[in-house]
Amino acid sequence: MLGQSPAGMNATGESDLRNYYDRLQAMQEVEMTPAMMRLDECIIRSGTGSRDPGIYYEWAPLWGMSEKEKADVFKTKADAARQLVGTSPGQEIIPREAVSDALVNALVEDGSLPGLDAAIEEHGKLSEQEPSEDELAAAAVAQSIQER
Repeated sequence: MLGQSPAGMNATGESDLRNYYDRLQAMQEVEMTPAMMRLDECIIRSGTGSRDPGIYYEWAPLWGMSEKEKADVFKTKADAARQLVGTSPGQEIIPREAVSDALVNALVEDGSLPGLDAAIEEHGKLSEQEPSEDELAAAAVAQSIQER
C-alpha cells in the first residue's frame, strides 16, 4: 500500500522490480504517449499526406508472465469455454460457434496460439468438416446412452 517492499529471508526483490515496471508503464501511458501522438501525427501527415487509421503503436509489456502462468491462463480460458458450451447438446449457455470464434480471437491476440486463425482459414472450422467414422460411432453411442 505504501510502496514498501517485503523484507526478510524470502524477499527476492521482485516487488521492487514490479513497482519499477509499474511506474515506467504509467509514465509511458500518461506522459510519453500524448507527446508521441502529437509528434507522430506531424510525421505521418508530412510523410504520407494523410493519416491512415491503421497506423498505431503499442508499448511492449515490461513484465511478462512465466510459462507456468501462461499455461494456467490458457487452461482457465479453455475450461471457461467448455463451461459455456456445456458437455452435451442442449446445455449451451452461448452458441458453440460464438464461443469458438471468441476463443480463437482471444488465443491469437494474447499470443497463446499465434497463427491459429491462419490455420483455421487453411483447414476450416470443425463445424465445416465432415465427421470421421470414429466420431460418428462415438456420437451414436452417446445418443443411445442418453435415450435410456
